[in-house]
Amino acid sequence: MTGASRGGDRAAIDLQSAEYRQSLGSLLAATGQVSAAVMAAPEGIGTEPALGPALDDQGLQQTVAGWVRDGVSAKERRAWRASALAREHLRVIDLALTTEGFTPRPLDAVLADLPQRAAEFASAMIEEAETVLHPLIEGVGRVG
Repeated sequence: MTGASRGGDRAAIDLQSAEYRQSLGSLLAATGQVSAAVMAAPEGIGTEPALGPALDDQGLQQTVAGWVRDGVSAKERRAWRASALAREHLRVIDLALTTEGFTPRPLDAVLADLPQRAAEFASAMIEEAETVLHPLIEGVGRVG
């Protein structure tokens, strides 16, 4: 939009603004689905035995403390890889385990925060859209 704005190309500005609004609408619709997904998550988590320990705060803390102390066993790493955990995710886990003061949060606590985080993200997107879609354009007027 910057090039079209500088060139005063109203048709290009309108086209790009419409595409931006469409993308923004899609993102806002997706963030609007977060609460419903979070409400449905416990049922799905309950059917996946491997996720059970991630819901038990005390057990999670003990497991992670063991990994920090002794490292993640080769058997656990193989199981993670077999469940399609990417090598990059294993590196992130290793980094977290070596980070001073790292404290994992149980999955239900993380899920409980998601609707608020999604709302904050949506609000930031709307604010950014105001900046992008409504700048004063020399010789053309306001976009939008």
